[in-house]
Amino acid sequence: MWHLDSLDLTDDQWELVKDLIPAAGTGGRKRTVDIRAVLNGIFYINAAGCAWRMLPHDFPVWQTVYGYFRHWRITKTWQEIIKNGLTFKPTLYQT
Repeated sequence: MWHLDSLDLTDDQWELVKDLIPAAGTGGRKRTVDIRAVLNGIFYINAAGCAWRMLPHDFPVWQTVYGYFRHWRITKTWQEIIKNGLTFKPTLYQT
């Protein structure tokens, strides 16, 4: 059995990056997705090495997670997140 909790951002990790995440844009729909869950989904993809479409239903839908990742990569937000100390350390384990 895989333990997804081990991949979730800790509170300390979240504190490092939460201010780097751009605020929701003005106009249009309001942001309804949990950004911390989006980050957890990105780290799950990294750990599992699976396709975006195989992201478990415990996370926001894969299109949303991928969309945020793509946008953050293009706007250099992802590089800022990594530069500020949030690096992926695989802690996924099996029992």
